[in-house]
Amino acid sequence: KDQTMMGELHIVPDGHAPLLGRQWIRGLNIELRQIDPQVENRCPTSHLHHVQSVDDVFQKFPKVFEEKIGCVPNFQVSLQLRSDAKPVFTKERSVPYALQEKVEKELDQLEAQGIITPVAVSDWGSPLVCIPKPDGGVRICVDYKCGVNERLVQANHPIRRIDDVIHSLRNSKFFCKLDLFKAYLHLQVDTESSKIQTLSTHRGTYLMNRLSFGIKTAPSEFNRILSQILQGLEKVEAYFDDIVIHGTTIEECTANLLACLQRLSDYDLHVNKTKCAFFVEKIDYLGYVIEQNKITKSSEKVRAVQDMPRPSNADEVRRFLGLITYYSKFIPGFSSISYPLRCLLRKNKRWLWTSQCEAAFLKLKSVMCSDKVLTPFDLY
Repeated sequence: KDQTMMGELHIVPDGHAPLLGRQWIRGLNIELRQIDPQVENRCPTSHLHHVQSVDDVFQKFPKVFEEKIGCVPNFQVSLQLRSDAKPVFTKERSVPYALQEKVEKELDQLEAQGIITPVAVSDWGSPLVCIPKPDGGVRICVDYKCGVNERLVQANHPIRRIDDVIHSLRNSKFFCKLDLFKAYLHLQVDTESSKIQTLSTHRGTYLMNRLSFGIKTAPSEFNRILSQILQGLEKVEAYFDDIVIHGTTIEECTANLLACLQRLSDYDLHVNKTKCAFFVEKIDYLGYVIEQNKITKSSEKVRAVQDMPRPSNADEVRRFLGLITYYSKFIPGFSSISYPLRCLLRKNKRWLWTSQCEAAFLKLKSVMCSDKVLTPFDLY
């Protein structure tokens, strides 16, 4: 901010985190309250149970923190087809020349790990879709909406309500968060299911030997198996591939974390180390920022509402209401405020943005971005 000062600096070897000392903070008039006190990988060194630092956690469970795809033993997913279902094959889609080398490298890696297997002929086939990643890599997906999903019987395993997950965290002070690495691919599927999930690519067809993202029953199947794997663990909450471990004391949180990591290790489940958080007192989870006896909105969700322009068609109204409705229980009079907008979604309703719609839109944005959305943590 165009400030200069003379001070003492210590040069440290590469790989060490730079620190700004009190001398520089005072000299540059930096207000400490402007600095976010949350540190993702903080671990108090006193009163810990079996570990002294986060690095000790990594060393105790090295396999869990390897960013590779494991293979869960003793479980196998079986996709169920409707009684009238017949195989469907959709031709491969072209891959941009700039991405072909990266896509082929990804396919080679998946084949080497036994996740996909080349097959000469297949009655089933769904096209590969490649999505560029911010880091320059490429994410491989499969479009099962081309015919496979509509032929599947929906799995009926119940999925926990987000409110129930959040409620279970209400009295805890310390939190750890684990993000499972390419979660679905840890689960094996039976022979018939691997055929149903066949990929059609510019390089040929491949059987998919693991549960594939994009299969409509995959979330329910994954949730069913993960619930069984984590069953019996104290203060461990999972919502799909996001796991939170918590406790009222640092000792309790540490013991619960070690038990959870041991269970993940037993079932060859791996986590994304860069997306984990350890022993924090504030955690961003499922769209909420959670502290002991306190819940607030995620700033990312608020920003999305702030940046959303005035809708110009029914689809944009639906998108706006989808964002707002997530927090509807915290908005007094949400149903009546949103009524003019919901009327625009009625079947065969002519599009007409009225002054009532404008008022509802602005009111919802205003309330969403204010403290009125906050609520006492105990929802029940």
